[in-house]
Amino acid sequence: MSISDTQFNDWLSADGQYRNIVAEITCKVGGSEVVKYLSQRTYGSYETGLLPGFTYTENLGLTGSPSLSIGSISIENINGSRDTWLDYIWANRSCLIKIGDVSWDIADYRIVLNGISNSLTSTDEKTLSLVIQDKLQRLNTPITSAVLGGTTANKDAIIPFTLGECCNITPLLVDPIGPTGTGLYRYHVLPAEGVFEGRAGELPVSGTDDPASATVYPTFKPIGALTLSVQGHKIGGVYTNKIADLVKELAKNSGKVETRFTDGDIDLTQVSTFHTSHQQPIGYYGNSQDNVLSCMQLLAGSVGAQVVCNRSGLMQILTLDKGTSTKTITSTDMEPKSLVRTSMGSLADAFGIDVKAGIVLGYCKNWTVQTGGTDKIPIPQAHIDMFATEWRTVTVKDTTVATDYKLHLTPTREDTYLLTEADATAEANRRLNFWKVPRKIFTFKGLSSCLFLSLGQTITLKDTTATPRYGLASGSLVLVTGLAYDWLTYTVTVTVLV
Repeated sequence: MSISDTQFNDWLSADGQYRNIVAEITCKVGGSEVVKYLSQRTYGSYETGLLPGFTYTENLGLTGSPSLSIGSISIENINGSRDTWLDYIWANRSCLIKIGDVSWDIADYRIVLNGISNSLTSTDEKTLSLVIQDKLQRLNTPITSAVLGGTTANKDAIIPFTLGECCNITPLLVDPIGPTGTGLYRYHVLPAEGVFEGRAGELPVSGTDDPASATVYPTFKPIGALTLSVQGHKIGGVYTNKIADLVKELAKNSGKVETRFTDGDIDLTQVSTFHTSHQQPIGYYGNSQDNVLSCMQLLAGSVGAQVVCNRSGLMQILTLDKGTSTKTITSTDMEPKSLVRTSMGSLADAFGIDVKAGIVLGYCKNWTVQTGGTDKIPIPQAHIDMFATEWRTVTVKDTTVATDYKLHLTPTREDTYLLTEADATAEANRRLNFWKVPRKIFTFKGLSSCLFLSLGQTITLKDTTATPRYGLASGSLVLVTGLAYDWLTYTVTVTVLV
């Protein structure tokens, strides 16, 4: 690469350059995978036909649920010359968009989007439109489709999976007879760490556990439903119950083989940093066709994080926490008079958030809710209550905030897959501290110097006009939560959270 990052940034900020966008898009044609090389301008062996106006939007979810990153490119189809393209298969294929100068080698172009194509449609008789999504959509697939098989009543049932430590799950009955006539049960689709407690009708039972096959058979025929508390999935033979480990494992080794991620699809440095900061144990149990991507988001969401793919196509686990500023954006970096502060009321309407005076978190899920206790087998009331409750909860409140904003102090429960009360309490306090103060949202139309900002990036926002507004004269530390690119005008609408 002969064009340095500094030279590239200078080129991008200068006027009159021969800017060019190219696309390398894979599709299936007649049983073969074919790459279409398109360019806006005449450029080497690339086929001219990419129209100006490429757009792309990506957002961090302010309530913990990320928004789908999606965009589109327009392709020239004068006189129907590319009508046959509408019959090709484009779904879930690689789509790489790059920007550079027509005088540069392709190696000096910079990636502006590494995603996957979704569909190709005809917007009018002269134009085709290719819808593009981020690479996470490759993981929008069931975690496992492995069924039990055999001849029993459960032969068509999905084999369950257990991530981390799960309390009181209902395992899959593999064989009502089993090795000793007491039944054989399975609790994970792959080898697991093992069972640490078994119950039948809420009473402790013993049994023989085979972690290698993730199966167990009770010593005696259970009276009532058999439930297990287990430690599940192993990675490379080693058990883990940490969020980053399991999110990465789901991305790499779950779902359809052809759409799984490799280490090359993951920002390993960023995920490792997240792992170091988030050592809370978790547990998740599924016994149906749970979705890979949904499960990843649920695990990350237990600590207020979310899984995203950045513009370069690398998976990251991001939180809404601000870090150290990596760039200062001033009024010279934005279109004049485009800086706007969103009011709190509009913020609540648009994003579903507002000031909070209390947080209730669910943790340590009881995966099998039972209403126990019989005349013949008395069970302590405390045990009955515990097994009849799906979630244990922690509650934190701020009465001053409740009084100031006239808020209710009994908020809706937010469920997590954390295991310990200490971790749940810490997370509840973190969420309360974050949302008990009014959060300000600013948007502005950034010029070319803002085109390579990233979701989750901490920057300094400074109003350097003659009449600065919103208290930004000295600059404020903000978090980038939204980017809407317009590669026709080489601008980006930036949303930041204070």
